[in-house]
Amino acid sequence: MAHKSQRALLLVAIAAAGVDCSSRRSEFIGGRALDACNGDWPVCDTIVGCVLGAQSYKEGHFPGDARFIITLAEPSGVYVSVYLDSVGAAGDEMAITWWEDRCRSRIRDAVPGDAFVEEAQRVGYYRRRAELTGLGDHLIEVANNGEGDFLVKVDVVPVRFETAGLQGDGDLEDLELGR
Repeated sequence: MAHKSQRALLLVAIAAAGVDCSSRRSEFIGGRALDACNGDWPVCDTIVGCVLGAQSYKEGHFPGDARFIITLAEPSGVYVSVYLDSVGAAGDEMAITWWEDRCRSRIRDAVPGDAFVEEAQRVGYYRRRAELTGLGDHLIEVANNGEGDFLVKVDVVPVRFETAGLQGDGDLEDLELGR
């Protein structure tokens, strides 16, 4: 009889441990859906495959870049987060470029490749923010000449909400932002 109760207790403990365990990848994705990015969206005299928003993410492979659109209804802080699935080489540079509407100006953030990989491994992802003021479609480019697989997602927080202390990710769960 004690053997059966010990076995049942062990099964309950294993099940409870499984509920609390989740991978960094799963945490990064959250409830978002993978966008295959196989569309044809015109922006800045080029065509990109997808529009990312609060409900989606994109997969990619370095070397190269990931290009996509975000749509803003008001001036916003745009948080781009990159999760490294695997790393073969850090590369020379990691760069994220946020283009204003109609590509009238850009904000570029770049760090050495090894700093990018170190931060992504230490924190669980690499994240940068730029404030965009124009309304409508904006081109976002994520580029690295290293080697590896990655996921990218975007959180858009209107500036008026940022002044209240919201900074993306979990803060956005109750807000309908992005597309």
